[in-house]
Amino acid sequence: MENKYQRNYWPHAIILSIIAIIFASAYTVVIALDNPVQMDDYYLQKYQQVDRNINKIIKKQKEFFAKYEVKQVEKSLNYQQNNTMSYVLIDKKSNKEVLDAKVFLHVTRPDSRELDQDLNASLENGKYIFRNIKVAKLGRWQFKLKVDIGKLEGFKEFEMQAYDEKMQKEFFEKYSFVCENKDLKYGDINTIAFSLKDKKSQKTISDAKVYLRILHQNGKKFTKTLQGNYVDGKYLFKTKKLHHTGKWSLESRILYGKYEVFVNQELNAIK
Repeated sequence: MENKYQRNYWPHAIILSIIAIIFASAYTVVIALDNPVQMDDYYLQKYQQVDRNINKIIKKQKEFFAKYEVKQVEKSLNYQQNNTMSYVLIDKKSNKEVLDAKVFLHVTRPDSRELDQDLNASLENGKYIFRNIKVAKLGRWQFKLKVDIGKLEGFKEFEMQAYDEKMQKEFFEKYSFVCENKDLKYGDINTIAFSLKDKKSQKTISDAKVYLRILHQNGKKFTKTLQGNYVDGKYLFKTKKLHHTGKWSLESRILYGKYEVFVNQELNAIK
């Protein structure tokens, strides 16, 4: 005889679902607080301000860079030291240095805002100089300039790697890191190969982590970071189609044992 008092589990399921939703919502809030959205501050303004004024900003940018050129003097960045960065502003028409600009520098990292620094320039011998820039981590640092000349306003971003000179020297005394490509193919997907060897034994190092970013000479930003696949004695990287001829910068990052080192190279993309 069929049980007239069969249990109905639906109320329990509904209650458990509500409890699960509450816990999931609370967890989402905690994660969001621990990992806040980082502001993309290329224009050194909040998103809302940029959205409201983007057409004016772009127009001013075009007018500014039609008249002026911004050059960064330093080519290297020293880890765990106070660095000095200097910039030269050139009037394109007269080819003379601009000496009456207001220049502001925002120093940051692409993955964090914890080490941000804001500095104002001092003008010395035709250069806009920023001193005591603290570089507390290895890797990528971004230098974002805001330049005011009269009514014109220009923004320019530079990116550099912070090196540990002692570590770099020690690593490359022991190991060789060589790009096997002589050039790149325009309009095609490229495979870029690197070999990493112990100089003393000439044995290939197979257990390093090698990363690569590439940037065309006319570009503003690197490609996304690629991780090398170790195949037959080489670390291989597959690019997207390259739509520009000319020089491409290759920026490699090598992690091996206690070492974290960087290598910059250039290859030409040819038809």
